[in-house]
Amino acid sequence: MKRNQNTEPHRHARASLSDNKCEYIFYVVLPGMRRSEIEVNIHKKELTVSAVRNDSLHGLYTARPALKSWKESFRLPADADTLMTAAVYHKGELEIHIPKGENIPENHIHRIHVY
Repeated sequence: MKRNQNTEPHRHARASLSDNKCEYIFYVVLPGMRRSEIEVNIHKKELTVSAVRNDSLHGLYTARPALKSWKESFRLPADADTLMTAAVYHKGELEIHIPKGENIPENHIHRIHVY
């Protein structure tokens, strides 16, 4: 995966990629975010992850340093089967699973639901 852009208005999120013979797994740590504040989209083999913290949902106290907003895009490999992408967010960590397939041309936009 190749990074295309990086906006860093407040704190940094940590992102990494691993893969195995069946899938690509993209990890991003988004401290202080809620699942509803995270958006994952894929358009033309480009994965975009964005998060914007809505302070009215969090109250006055945050136990750990919180990220205010983050957005980054990554170019996916040609064999990424974006139709079957799944995303899970738990305790500040987002995990996106993208199965490997054959070279699948895709031009439509997918909004991935974050579980």
